[in-house]
Amino acid sequence: MSRLLAALLVISSGAAAEEAWPQFPKAGQLIPMGNIGISYLTEGNNSATLVQFAPTLLVLATDHLVLGAAILYRSISSNGGGTTSGVGTNLIAGGAFSLDSRVSLLVLPSVGYNRQSSSGSGPTTRSAVSLGIYTPLLIHLAPHFFLGMGPQLTTDVTASTSTPAFAADKQTAFTFQFLLGGWI
Repeated sequence: MSRLLAALLVISSGAAAEEAWPQFPKAGQLIPMGNIGISYLTEGNNSATLVQFAPTLLVLATDHLVLGAAILYRSISSNGGGTTSGVGTNLIAGGAFSLDSRVSLLVLPSVGYNRQSSSGSGPTTRSAVSLGIYTPLLIHLAPHFFLGMGPQLTTDVTASTSTPAFAADKQTAFTFQFLLGGWI
């Protein structure tokens, strides 16, 4: 992992000699990005693997205050053989911090809502409200373009199902996500 980061910094250093680097973060910048993550989660005594894709749009309200939203798509495979797919949204309010001219850190707490449909042991729908935090480290490879990676932790505050026979256990997920993005 450290070799990958070092290689990305070397590549971005070569690009820096050709162009002046714009300031990031700066008030008024729009940050479109897309995240993909794979996580392992637990729900009661069961475990599952989750793949998530989340296109996100952020805006820097001030030099360090980030506001935005993400749309989520999730696919879950459980150890019991069932499959689940879901969609949701996250509202985000956090911070953006420059660590170097080519390295930044985003701290993105969120409140989200998601709805999942399962076909494992009978069709059921699950809805949940969750709290989360995502802290990606951004490597600026070129002006206005970055790659990032970092951990995300989410936990349900409330959960309910459409089938009373199934428990609506709250889920907690730890995801390591990769992202591709830029700023305007």
